[in-house]
Amino acid sequence: MRKSIGAAALVFVGAVFGGWGAGYTSFFDKADGIEVRYMKNPEDGERKIGIEVRRNGTEIQKIDYEYAEGFFDGSVFPFERHIEFEDLNFDGFKDIRIYLGRYGNQGVSYWSFFLWNGRESAFEYVGCEYIPNPAPNAEKKCLTSYERDNAVHHIYSIYEFIGGEFVLTHQFHEAPLSELYDVYGIELPDDADRGEYIVKHFGFPPEKADEIFYAEIRYSPDGTVSSAEKPSLSPSRLFCDAFRVKAENAGSR
Repeated sequence: MRKSIGAAALVFVGAVFGGWGAGYTSFFDKADGIEVRYMKNPEDGERKIGIEVRRNGTEIQKIDYEYAEGFFDGSVFPFERHIEFEDLNFDGFKDIRIYLGRYGNQGVSYWSFFLWNGRESAFEYVGCEYIPNPAPNAEKKCLTSYERDNAVHHIYSIYEFIGGEFVLTHQFHEAPLSELYDVYGIELPDDADRGEYIVKHFGFPPEKADEIFYAEIRYSPDGTVSSAEKPSLSPSRLFCDAFRVKAENAGSR
């Protein structure tokens, strides 16, 4: 259904390059006295980034990040490589996410996450390369995600930070009713008209087959489906609330 990207980066201690010089980019969090600065390595096809973490002027961590094979090879915008410094798990401390490129005709972006561990005074790699277009929603304390399965089928997901990782908890599908058989795991008889079969399955009149519906799926922490709401012509309140901030930010650009 969606693009699958394998394990991302190699993270190892050391130095990608000897000195930082004046070519680095710096982020600073005054609240915790943390400065993060990074510089791309011009060698090896720029597949490595050096990240230095300082607290009140003293270096406390250095990360050499190497992009995994395959990243950027099929990227639509391969030269937008950068990192961002923001609170991703909503604990009040800023984290790091590294851009991994955009892919496909819709330009889906992927990122690699490092979360700040205050007890260890270091950033820890948590991956998240499997989440398409991740967008932190501080108000709802979740990551929202969007992707398009096809021209008429749009998928919106909510990930919550549970047990030290981001877990898919809700997913919303926006598509014609006749396209939702796969979402609900409905097996169509070989001789069945898809639209007629689906509207009968859910108890809707035939004319509703090609109207746009919303399907809400809830997941358990282990990844299994805990509940699947009957398709509705109106999106749920949770769906609207979770993605409202993203829509407002997009509209202000």
